[in-house]
Amino acid sequence: MATGLKIWSPDGALRLDITDRITRLHAKGTYQAPVGSAAYPRVEVPITGMTPDGSWFVVVTGSVGISNPVIVQEGKFTVLCRDTFAGQRPVNLYTVYRC
Repeated sequence: MATGLKIWSPDGALRLDITDRITRLHAKGTYQAPVGSAAYPRVEVPITGMTPDGSWFVVVTGSVGISNPVIVQEGKFTVLCRDTFAGQRPVNLYTVYRC
């Protein structure tokens, strides 16, 4: 069975044909650096079925002005928490998409 989206006009003309990939939400949640962790700790979040094949992407939040890089791996992603400073360990959000 093909996946995608096709839309026809009332006269039968094909107006939109997207049959290769449609991005969809796969998972969402929160992450936080562990207590007593060193500077720039890593947090691993397990995601069933995730593979580093280019079809997965992860959006994570961080503190204002600070980004937390993400590495997609087999069955998980890893976040480098660069927003842990002065004893602060913010709870951040993640959203996982697959296209």
